[in-house]
Amino acid sequence: MVCPKCGAELYNNDKFCTECGYKINIEENVKSEITNSTSPINTEKVNQVRKQKSAVGDCLKFIGYIDMFLCFIAGVVCFLFGGLDNTLIGLALIASGFALGMSFIGFGEIILILQDIRDKI
Repeated sequence: MVCPKCGAELYNNDKFCTECGYKINIEENVKSEITNSTSPINTEKVNQVRKQKSAVGDCLKFIGYIDMFLCFIAGVVCFLFGGLDNTLIGLALIASGFALGMSFIGFGEIILILQDIRDKI
């Protein structure tokens, strides 16, 4: 704590300033501590965190697109070059790849929408 009159260093139990003799009011000390300890928010760090979090949504969407593409290719290969059993496996691969890919894309979009809402608040 510091003296509000002269700025000298004070200890927690001091009732008077040892430098100028100013009577220390406990409420005044607390107010001066609060005003001295507040600092402006570093907006650069906040923006970095927001960019990192938006990267999560974009990453999930990218994984979804890759999953859909790879499962589609594998399904087409099984469908075209296999017998009856492989044809069914190919169709199942295409369907499951589409479902899983859309899930990732949906979660990515939800994350991005929630971040936009949070930024507006």
